[in-house]
Amino acid sequence: ISREVPQILASPAFGSDGLVLITFDEWGDSTPNDKRVAFVALGPTVLPGSTNSAPYNHYSLLRTLENGYGLHPYLGGAASATTINGIWVKKRF
Repeated sequence: ISREVPQILASPAFGSDGLVLITFDEWGDSTPNDKRVAFVALGPTVLPGSTNSAPYNHYSLLRTLENGYGLHPYLGGAASATTINGIWVKKRF
């Protein structure tokens, strides 16, 4: 990650609406009620230094991306998922 992400961010193709998402959800033996997923969003559409501790799931990310790119109808569980809010500079996401 430390080698690839800086190259992606510096690429001319990344542009003003580029987005890099990094997730890690291999928490091993966590109890079922305490599953936490590390999620990092990088790019010009992300509010620098923002954090959000609200509970989300994989469908929340899918719904957020579908909203951002205007893709409808929602796929699968995204229809009832909560959109990730509060970390975006542009309202597109």
